[in-house]
Amino acid sequence: MNSIEQVLVALRRVIRATDLHSKHLAKTTGLTAPQVLLLQAIRNKGEVTIGELANEVSLSQATVTNILDRLEKRGLYTGSALKQISAKCMPTLQKRLPKLCAMPPSHSKTSLLASLVT
Repeated sequence: MNSIEQVLVALRRVIRATDLHSKHLAKTTGLTAPQVLLLQAIRNKGEVTIGELANEVSLSQATVTNILDRLEKRGLYTGSALKQISAKCMPTLQKRLPKLCAMPPSHSKTSLLASLVT
């Protein structure tokens, strides 16, 4: 196998692992990987604009806005001032989310669910 084929196989393995982890995350927490990344970025950055969040998680500003709207509708996040790209605000994560955001991806299903309950 030449080096190009090795790289393609390695990329396929990474993509497959990412897909499996994303499905596990969605099944165990009810959140997608981009949602968790955004919640972690909000927790870590504090006062932030949508543009800064978009740059932090490598998503478009429109995608960040849509995800935040969905999270807000589910009651997982409040911070509607983020909808204005130039405005800064201090978004508020619900009490159960900081534990989830702090968890490494390797935690078991039980640990993830336990963090959501407390």
